[in-house]
Amino acid sequence: MTAAALVLGGLALCAGLAFALRGGLRSYRRTRVIGLDPGGLVMSGIAVAVAMYLFGPLFGLALTLVVVLHEFGHVAAFRAIGHADARFRLIPLLGGVAISDRAPDTPAKAAFVTLMGPAIGLGPMLVAYGLAPWASTVDPNLGLFLVTFATVAGALNLLNLLPVWPLDGGRLAGLVGGAFWPPLPMLIGAASVAALTILAIVAKSLILGVLAIIGLQNLIVHGADEMRAPGRQMPRRQAVLVLAAWAATAATLFAGGLPLIQRVL
Repeated sequence: MTAAALVLGGLALCAGLAFALRGGLRSYRRTRVIGLDPGGLVMSGIAVAVAMYLFGPLFGLALTLVVVLHEFGHVAAFRAIGHADARFRLIPLLGGVAISDRAPDTPAKAAFVTLMGPAIGLGPMLVAYGLAPWASTVDPNLGLFLVTFATVAGALNLLNLLPVWPLDGGRLAGLVGGAFWPPLPMLIGAASVAALTILAIVAKSLILGVLAIIGLQNLIVHGADEMRAPGRQMPRRQAVLVLAAWAATAATLFAGGLPLIQRVL
């Protein structure tokens, strides 16, 4: 795919997501951010500085931007479904939490909020890849940053879509799987933990091992309770659409994040 096609495709995705999130891209209340006080701002600054120190300036900055963009996607989705209280809380180190005082009242709305975190990074990822060759002719560091941002956006958001609780993918598995068979979310979670454990051992990957431990801990502590869909069960037709959107998003993120995935794993 040419650079121009990547940029145009990315801009089209941005426009489509902006339409889907209409009404949620701005706050009608005062923005609430942990760390708005001077001390908190200093801590947030330290968080970014530590990330840049640990991972290098370009990677650390890209990672911070991807995390913030991901959580903003959740917040915008909350607001788009009528949760005006939704806000983004930045918690050092490199932490972000999208918060609303009430849960979505239908499984479809819950799936929308859950998927928008990873999905909002699709457009910027493609645009960054498309602009990188041109940016490299202006400043090699700028081109390198765009590629770094794109690979981090793809890999991190793909990681978040793995069907392991409490990741977004685990929540989607609960919403979609429960529509076909109530015990299915629990089985998906257990199978995912087993697969991650095997992959972690084979690839000698600390990241996959940590994810497997987190998933196992949540299965033991919460069982199927946390994975149940809010309110009534999602209709199967909606579940199929959510599954298709989940798969398409994950496939695109995999293609974008593959260079980083190969390097890390």
